[in-house]
Amino acid sequence: MKDKELDQILQHALTPTVSDEEIKVNYEMEGRPMMKKKNYFKPAVALVACAALVAGIGFGNLPDRIFDNMSHKTDTPATTKEAQNTGSGFVVKVKAAETKELKQGEKQLIVYPSDCQGESWAGNDKDKVVSYAVETPLVCEGKNMDTIIYSVDKGFFRIVTPKKMSYVIDGEEYKPSDRFIENFNTTGNQPGMTEKYYKSYTVSAKDQNRKGVSVEICDTKKVSDELYDNLWTEDINTGEKEMAVEAETKNKIMNDPQITCKVNYKEDSTEKSESIKVVVKHEVISYKAATDIYPSLSEKFNILDDVKRVFVTFERR
Repeated sequence: MKDKELDQILQHALTPTVSDEEIKVNYEMEGRPMMKKKNYFKPAVALVACAALVAGIGFGNLPDRIFDNMSHKTDTPATTKEAQNTGSGFVVKVKAAETKELKQGEKQLIVYPSDCQGESWAGNDKDKVVSYAVETPLVCEGKNMDTIIYSVDKGFFRIVTPKKMSYVIDGEEYKPSDRFIENFNTTGNQPGMTEKYYKSYTVSAKDQNRKGVSVEICDTKKVSDELYDNLWTEDINTGEKEMAVEAETKNKIMNDPQITCKVNYKEDSTEKSESIKVVVKHEVISYKAATDIYPSLSEKFNILDDVKRVFVTFERR
């Protein structure tokens, strides 16, 4: 790929303005001038662009081609090394630009594929109530897995699927607040999709292919004036100081939600079930530092050097 084409891709990916609908902080929703909403997609697009270049994929086909080149195998023989790393017969992986195992005590940023939702935040100036939805692309891999139960201790899951797709086997359904529905109900614009809400849900181990499925952790809560104002600073993401404030603010609002991934094994297995816990946080990380996590992207990441962004991270506890 020519350097000129690479420069154009990176320039497009790093452009801070997504669209008036997506990035404008003070936006009105049908006579509700106090409402604010902000979506975060650009860091993901930049990283996915680099991943595509490494793989020699054309920019125009990024979403499908990147998903097609990612491993979706979930019911696979676990090696001895994997079992030693996790202390169990399965591993948790973050499914992103590269699908990587999340090891004990390790923190891993999310490099979202470009057709993921990323994260969105919304709030109301009058009562300082904030809602958020953060994409959580976790998968489990191991041997003799039967079903997997995902649960979250703070907030809830929103799962969006094609209407004809059978994804959730069972679950503890959750009723979100009217405010959350007003802010984030997306299926009204997608007639072929349906969304449901859960505190915990069960999926088949062989049916974890997330193509067409979106899973997010969400919540709605009242926050202090200080946290609310910090979340909506207009020049946020323009400097490292502002980014640090953004990450700290989001972490305080979310309050370290913990996702538990519990695997139930098949009847002929010696173990009946095992669990791994993962905490979701935000952190300021440079693209160059991300190459330590995603080595295959290092060749192209050198161009981004020390440019920093606020990323979602998963940390295994």
